[in-house]
Amino acid sequence: VFCVSKGALAVGGSISGTLTFTACQYTDATFADVYQMTLAADTTIDLRLNSSDFDAYLVVLDAKGNLMAEDDDSGGGTNARIQQKLAAGNYYVFAKPFVNYYSVGNYTLTLAGQ
Repeated sequence: VFCVSKGALAVGGSISGTLTFTACQYTDATFADVYQMTLAADTTIDLRLNSSDFDAYLVVLDAKGNLMAEDDDSGGGTNARIQQKLAAGNYYVFAKPFVNYYSVGNYTLTLAGQ
C-alpha cells in the first residue's frame, strides 16, 4: 500500500491534482495519489476530495498503515469527506476513485482542522 508521497497536505491547505494510470496502485487495484498529513496536536479534521471526473474516495492510514478513516460520498454527490478527530502524529491520505481501476482525472483535496 505504501507508495512515495506526492507531498505534504497541511491543515488549511488545498492541493489540485490529476490522478493518472502512473499513480500508486492501491490494494483494490485502483490508482491513488498519496499525501502525508502531519498533525502537531489532536485535531478534528475536515478532509475533502472533490472531482467531476471520477467517484472520489478517501482513505486515511496512520504511520503504521492502520486504517483510520475512509469515505465515499459524504461530500455530496460523488465527492468524499472525512470529519474525524485524530491524535497528533503522521498520517497518509489516499486520493482515489471508489472502485474502477480505469477512473482517472482531476481532483481537489482540501484539509481544514480545529
